[in-house]
Amino acid sequence: MQIDILIITPSGIIILEIKNIRGTLHFKNNPRQLIRTTETGEVHTFTHPEIQLQQYMQAMLHFLDTYHITMPVYGAIVFPFNNVDVHGEGSGLPIVMGKELPLYIYKFITQKLDIAMDDILHIILSQLQQKNPFPLCRYYHIEPSVLQRGVYCENCGQFSMQKLKATWFCQKCEHRCKEAHVSALKDFYMLVGDTMTNRECRDFLKIDSPYVTKRLMQRLLLTRSGNGKSTKYNLSLLNGNR
Repeated sequence: MQIDILIITPSGIIILEIKNIRGTLHFKNNPRQLIRTTETGEVHTFTHPEIQLQQYMQAMLHFLDTYHITMPVYGAIVFPFNNVDVHGEGSGLPIVMGKELPLYIYKFITQKLDIAMDDILHIILSQLQQKNPFPLCRYYHIEPSVLQRGVYCENCGQFSMQKLKATWFCQKCEHRCKEAHVSALKDFYMLVGDTMTNRECRDFLKIDSPYVTKRLMQRLLLTRSGNGKSTKYNLSLLNGNR
């Protein structure tokens, strides 16, 4: 199980499935789907998060049964941001907005069942395995398309660096830095993935010329694979091994 948040209370275990999705969301029951409509009118279809959450709840009950522990397991789908419009069909697992979460948890804390929480905590911790959280967009269910584009200015804190012939120039504070793009590429590595194409680099750094982008990548001595437009540059050397 790769659970987002697991809470042990005196009345049972709560599993929270966190969804960082914005827009207008429609939860469909037959078939079970999550359909999102963006502000621009684009429609995207996702697997209903309730399916995954139910699998986690069943797996947790099986895990507890293995250790001869009987206790309730609850689950909720959580949207941490308020700028999402949720529409549901019929009953199912609770859908909780971020501000409601403390109230949702509190109602379980007040129902004490005298469960040996320390024993359960020890058993669960003994079974934990390290999970690589990178890339962070995939781990936290964030779409790369919503990330801030451009090169960050370390002087004024704005994404306002413009590529000149021999350096980067901030249009806000006039700060100059020859290696400003390196930090942006490290961010891409941690947020999106290990490799980057010329087109992805141009889009992320907000550079128009593919030739300028190619020179930047080659000067970093990154290993690459593929040919032509399909060439991918390996960014792992920028950060070392994860």
